[in-house]
Amino acid sequence: MIGFRKKLRGFVNKQQVLDTYNIDKELVQKLISIAPLDTSSVPKYTLADAPEEWLKDHPYFKYSADKIIFYRITYPDDKKIWKFLKLKPEYEERMKLYLK
Repeated sequence: MIGFRKKLRGFVNKQQVLDTYNIDKELVQKLISIAPLDTSSVPKYTLADAPEEWLKDHPYFKYSADKIIFYRITYPDDKKIWKFLKLKPEYEERMKLYLK
């Protein structure tokens, strides 16, 4: 769980703990109910200004990083980049947790 949190640069909502591999779901429910969540140190960017290294390393962005980098050269507008990415809604929703 700690390793996944580090890759994400921090959890943005408590439900993300459920995405952690090989974790006891009952334990997660207990953690979610009592653990505080501090999102103040989680970096957030726009698609147009996100660092390339961050995009390529972040679990939610790394599979689309090359496309994002390519599209933002021509279209530095987030709305147009989203349009060209053509992602499944659940992937887009997860990515938006880490965007301004």
